[in-house]
Amino acid sequence: MLTLFAVLTLGFVTSLLPFMYPDTLMNVLGAHLNVVLGELVAGWVPSVRGTLVSATRGTHALTLPGVLTVYGAPLMLVLVALRNR
Repeated sequence: MLTLFAVLTLGFVTSLLPFMYPDTLMNVLGAHLNVVLGELVAGWVPSVRGTLVSATRGTHALTLPGVLTVYGAPLMLVLVALRNR
């Protein structure tokens, strides 16, 4: 469970990098991760385009509310599970 928490936290911080440092080299990994997750979310739930997923140049990427939604619930569940352990 602790490993899952570490992976989710690392992914969350990495996905936030493009929003914290938009025009730097640091955001390359986070931008790629947001594109991959955006494609997955847009494929599963097409109605979230525009709010959680933005479409630009034929690709989909997570927006800031999308990152918070994708990582928020799993992080909270893992934190509650770790606390009750």
